[in-house]
Amino acid sequence: MRHYAVLTLTVSALFLMFVGAFLNTRSLFYMSTVMIVTLVVLRAQAWLATRGLRFERVAPTTMVAGERVAMRIRVWSTLNIRRPLLFIVDELPASLQHDADIRPLPVAPSREQAVETRYELNPLMRGVYRWSKIRVESTDSLGLISLQQMYETEPFEVTIHPAKIPVAIDVASLSGWGANHSDEGRNRGYGIEPRGVRE
Repeated sequence: MRHYAVLTLTVSALFLMFVGAFLNTRSLFYMSTVMIVTLVVLRAQAWLATRGLRFERVAPTTMVAGERVAMRIRVWSTLNIRRPLLFIVDELPASLQHDADIRPLPVAPSREQAVETRYELNPLMRGVYRWSKIRVESTDSLGLISLQQMYETEPFEVTIHPAKIPVAIDVASLSGWGANHSDEGRNRGYGIEPRGVRE
């Protein structure tokens, strides 16, 4: 939708420019110039919004397959500028199978303090995985132009253990080894009677 809107504005600006030049009408030429400059400024704003960011992942380095874990991402702005709302995506490795709908996380970075966002990860397979990329998507103030920027962060390594399998084992207490006679229970009549042993 945004692509068609930008394309429509660009074609309209060029059309007004050609018509203004052909008819020697300054008003149409000025109008087309303003439209083109507006698109350039909006693109520059979207480009600047994705620059000057710092990220940090906060998550356990050991997980269990099938259990949900909260993955937190902290974002800092190194530039003292006002940004539109950004959307970040943690670029997980393709080999990491997970049962989660990881959507872009909205953040509004600030230079004064870190902004934290989170998502839930449910790994499905055991193994050791490592990743270090975060994708940032920004738009201009009018929402017409969208740009993406990939950031290289500190590598994060996680070890995923296999899922726990419950095993039902009937362990009888003492099992008749070294115990005196029991009057009741499965082990009655077995064992050693220490009171009958003479020195």
